[in-house]
Amino acid sequence: MGVRSDAAGAWQLILCLSNRAEAHLRLRDHQEALSDCSDAQCLLTRFTEELFDTRNYTEIVDKLEGREVRAGQMADDEHASAESAALKRQQQREAAAAKEQRQAFEREKVVSKADAKRTAASEAAAEARARAVEQQQERTAVHKEERAKRAADSAAREAALASEAADREAARRVEAEAERERAAAQDAAQQEVRKAEKEEREQVMQARRERRHLKQLRREQEVRDREDAEAAEAHRLRERIAQAAAEEAQRQRDAIEEEQVEMVIELSRREADAAAAAEQGEVQAALNASMHAVDLRDAPSAFAPVLVPPPVPTLQEPCPICLDDDGLLQPLFECGRHLFHLGCAADWRRECRSKRKPVSCPTCRK
Repeated sequence: MGVRSDAAGAWQLILCLSNRAEAHLRLRDHQEALSDCSDAQCLLTRFTEELFDTRNYTEIVDKLEGREVRAGQMADDEHASAESAALKRQQQREAAAAKEQRQAFEREKVVSKADAKRTAASEAAAEARARAVEQQQERTAVHKEERAKRAADSAAREAALASEAADREAARRVEAEAERERAAAQDAAQQEVRKAEKEEREQVMQARRERRHLKQLRREQEVRDREDAEAAEAHRLRERIAQAAAEEAQRQRDAIEEEQVEMVIELSRREADAAAAAEQGEVQAALNASMHAVDLRDAPSAFAPVLVPPPVPTLQEPCPICLDDDGLLQPLFECGRHLFHLGCAADWRRECRSKRKPVSCPTCRK
């Protein structure tokens, strides 16, 4: 079991080395690829073929051999390219040396030709100098005679030239003074022009600053105007909201007052109906009493009409809406049996109308 477990681990390592060799081959690193193939083959020879799957064993052996062959070919190609590059560099060096020798030979030829030319030129110059010496001697004799004549003429010319030079110097000084005055005048004029330009630039800059200041003031004023307008608009909006709220509150108060007035009128009508019914009952009772006086005297208590008094306000039971017994409670709905505060009944009626439901007693729904 231990040998087979070692073989399983070795098989995984062999696969990893094979894949790593393929990766090194793709990266053109044939040394590492050969090393990985050798390690994998060492593991294969260490563990027998019976411990591995025959098909997988044959396949991985073929792959390792192929990758080792590819690595060897890559090494051979690299060695051949290196030798080719070395041979090419040797040829380039030999060509450069040959070219340098040819250039040195050409330079020697040029130098020899230049030396020959210089030698011929120096010989010609020596001959020319000799002929010049002879001619100079001849000219010297002639010049001695001419020099005496020229000396006299020169003295006269020098005197004339001295006078003319003095005149020219005086004229030059006058012209230089005038030139200095003109330059001073030009400098003064240029300074005036520069001063005027500087003042003009300062005026333009001042005008620009003033315009910028005015623009800034206008922008600030516009901002203040907008803020004032917004504040005024907000104030008007608040006033309108307050006015609308006041009007809504007034409408609600008017509606409550109208509900209360309607309920008071309804209550008064019911009380008047109850009083009229009571009065009519009394009249009917009086007529019945006058028509059957004899019988009534014999049994007055058995046939006397019983009058039901109208419901009167009470303070005993609490209001079914607010569950409070403070204040006056009255029968304000059709049932006439339950008592409510006037305000609570008005709120109940308004709620029923807002929900589009018929107004009924909140206790018995009549």
